Amino acid sequence: MLNESTVGINWWWNRFTRVSFNWIRSMPNLLGYGLAPFGIFGTRFHIEF
Repeated sequence: MLNESTVGINWWWNRFTRVSFNWIRSMPNLLGYGLAPFGIFGTRFHIEF
């Protein structure tokens, strides 16, 4: 079983450029071990031509 939440923020630098920030909080339930929570932080720089 897996519980997961994601929060994201987009910052539009100008009409063609965007920076995205994401935070993912995951809590998998591993058989025999119980909950094993962890977090992931990701960024993306996007340019449209």
